[in-house]
Amino acid sequence: LPKGYTVAVGVGALAVKIGGHDVALQVLDTPGDPRFAPLGQIFYSKIAYCLLIYDATSFESFQALEPLLEAYKAAHPDSDPAKHVCVVSNMARLGIKRAVSSGYALEWCRLRGGLPFFEVGAESPQGILEPLHHIADDFLTDNPLG
Repeated sequence: LPKGYTVAVGVGALAVKIGGHDVALQVLDTPGDPRFAPLGQIFYSKIAYCLLIYDATSFESFQALEPLLEAYKAAHPDSDPAKHVCVVSNMARLGIKRAVSSGYALEWCRLRGGLPFFEVGAESPQGILEPLHHIADDFLTDNPLG
């Protein structure tokens, strides 16, 4: 992290509507810097689903996904990452050239078992709801409401 930045772990909640059901999502935001991957070991055992978000204008940000994915998989050795992990490309910094192409990221996801891939950007930040809906839908598929 650049000097002057602090590490923050954020916790929040939101509700999404899936198939007529309101699904409450608890959101835990951890730092993506590889130095903080051990935080995942603390939190990942308590969570069922994971969004791995990277900055598409930073290859280093993309490289940081691997240790985070490995920490999640270590905490959930019996789960299928393709059903519980989504990769999200964020184009938050407008006017800066993309460092990681969608094709490269899609291939990375394919090689790791077909992880779902989504893109969001500063011009449409509400796009983050798409992977959240995907995760909530998977949860409801695995845990049907009576």
